[in-house]
Amino acid sequence: TRRNKTASSTLVCLVVSLLLFPLLVAPSPQAPRLFSATAMPLPASSSVRVGLIRMQLEANEQDSARMRRAADVAHDRLYILLEGDWSQQSRSAIQGRLKFIYDLLSLSAPRLDARVLLPSEEAWLARSAEDAEAIICCKEEEDCVDRWMERRTERRLPAMQKLLLDLPCCSSLTSLGWDEGTCMLLPPGNFQHVVLGGTFDRIHAGHKLLLSMTCVCASERVLIGVSTGPLLEGKTMRDVMQPFEQRQVRLLQLLQSLRDSVRYEIVPISDPFGPSIVDEQLQCIVVSRETERGGHSVNKRRVDRNLNELVVDVVDLVGPEDADDSNKMSSTMLRRTMLGSFNGADVNSLCRQGGEVGEEEFVRCTSPDVLPYIVGLTGGIASGKSTISRMLKEE
Repeated sequence: TRRNKTASSTLVCLVVSLLLFPLLVAPSPQAPRLFSATAMPLPASSSVRVGLIRMQLEANEQDSARMRRAADVAHDRLYILLEGDWSQQSRSAIQGRLKFIYDLLSLSAPRLDARVLLPSEEAWLARSAEDAEAIICCKEEEDCVDRWMERRTERRLPAMQKLLLDLPCCSSLTSLGWDEGTCMLLPPGNFQHVVLGGTFDRIHAGHKLLLSMTCVCASERVLIGVSTGPLLEGKTMRDVMQPFEQRQVRLLQLLQSLRDSVRYEIVPISDPFGPSIVDEQLQCIVVSRETERGGHSVNKRRVDRNLNELVVDVVDLVGPEDADDSNKMSSTMLRRTMLGSFNGADVNSLCRQGGEVGEEEFVRCTSPDVLPYIVGLTGGIASGKSTISRMLKEE
């Protein structure tokens, strides 16, 4: 930083200009992928931005090694296709299987956006995984994967490459374990209208388990209240929380990729209850172990309004049961990891390439050769802003 008399005022002007008129990078256009079932395998040393891997619905001793190997080559996102008859699975069995996957990948590949596809029309063909570039498989399942890709071509779904790796492969994956006959709907007893609420800032594995189990409960509509305004007052590092519009876009995109046969309504809420205490159609509310009391509070308010009580569906947390506030999976933890990082140098390539709907609108990534780096300082009274400003000016 050059020393001059106007350095301090220049910094202030730059920070203000950043806040009021951010410079955004337009997403680079992507060439359309052709419909083809005859793509040659990628070299084994390749990696992909977004990958897809087949797994058994039933647990297998090779699961951990198979998922970790797939996570090594998928840089940004990994879709998991769980093949099997979901109609024979209890709710607790489904939750246990999903929790195992999200637990494992949140520890072994914490920056990877892992998503388990849930049953819906043509889910066995991974229709909702529109951005997947390659299916990650082993030599033993290649013939099966070729037939699977042919079926995708018949449905005119986007083509995928094959990435052949030395993966653990159980015998059931050498045949198609999920098709029109075995891709059954979820067990009976689902609710037509389900509600849940949360902040959903920087979606993590815990959110994905909660949202997945909500999709398991719902057969028609999911109503989601996203915290805004006064509900954010007590949040740690609220200054770096994502705006409602960004959280809404990311949440909808995630839900539609998990299960696209359900209608999603995402609304802002400024009080703890939102539409959960006035919507007459609601039948079930989904909560985590931490927020179970909130579900019962909703029912008390509904009874006061002469509305039906909701079934309170409690979902487990992701991560070790003995985790405390310092190491449990949470949005607060993810916000803390941002401290000291440069917003642009390590930004997810999905953002730079416009791969995630709406993501590119909130990312600033400029070249230091064209524009200087801009440092923003935020904090309460007597938090050290003036001291840091002097240090930057002097050094």
